[in-house]
Amino acid sequence: MVATLSNILLATARLKMFKQNILVLIGILIVGAVLLVVLFAAWVALRAWLWNRTKAASDRERYREKYAPDGQPYPPAAAGVCDRCGRTFGKVYYLPDGQRLCPKCFA
Repeated sequence: MVATLSNILLATARLKMFKQNILVLIGILIVGAVLLVVLFAAWVALRAWLWNRTKAASDRERYREKYAPDGQPYPPAAAGVCDRCGRTFGKVYYLPDGQRLCPKCFA
């Protein structure tokens, strides 16, 4: 078979198109990988922000349980019987003078 000029030019054009197609595919893969990394970083940032928000809300709730609105700490508390109303509660404040008061009677 004799290689004519048109056959050589056609083969060269096909190789050039093949090279361009491979470069386009490599570019698409690189853009896809970068997009995947950006999406992963955004997901991690969102989860960290939500975690910080939940932690702050939990810290505020814990502070409200331990401190009165005026900033003074509540006395030690445990389950027991209120001296004033005589009912059993899961949380009774044990005052320094020995008196035990439920949250309702303490307020």
